[in-house]
Amino acid sequence: MKSLELRMLAVCFLVAACWGLATTDFQPLWGQEPADAATQAESSDDPADARAARRNARGRLPAYYTRVVSGDQREQIYKIQQNYEPKIQELLAQVRQLREKRDKEIDGVLTPEQLERVNQLRAEARERQQRRRQQQNAAASDQPAAAE
Repeated sequence: MKSLELRMLAVCFLVAACWGLATTDFQPLWGQEPADAATQAESSDDPADARAARRNARGRLPAYYTRVVSGDQREQIYKIQQNYEPKIQELLAQVRQLREKRDKEIDGVLTPEQLERVNQLRAEARERQQRRRQQQNAAASDQPAAAE
């Protein structure tokens, strides 16, 4: 029992430690050739597009690192990120599976009536969230028109 708890703790710790990568705009390095990103960056007229293309092709440095690391250190960091990304994704998939299993067990405790009510509440919450998203998108699309 203790080994399962230790594994769960380790998975939770790794997920928490990697949460910054998951919540940032980190893009995995594999599957893209650096030359392709450089070509895209050079062909773009917008400097912001060029920077975004280079960043997505290379990954993303942790906060504040851009101010202190050299080019060689930057490349080393990108390689480290590339090595860890598959492991992190695998652990995140394990966490998702564990959460699904946990949620099914929790749902199993409820009576059919309770489960029906919980599902109804979940559906209502999803609908509210969709409406808020639509309102935010509508408000965001209205702002540029109002600025003109």
